[in-house]
Amino acid sequence: MGNPRSSTAHCIAAVRAGRVSGYNLGHQLWRLAMTWIPKP
Repeated sequence: MGNPRSSTAHCIAAVRAGRVSGYNLGHQLWRLAMTWIPKP
């Protein structure tokens, strides 16, 4: 199976990468919405 410590680190890295990509996607959508919504 391999080293459980390294596999755990790999899972944590994957979760962090997923969170970062999700945050970037949300940030891009937020910026897009802010450009579409007319400012008062």
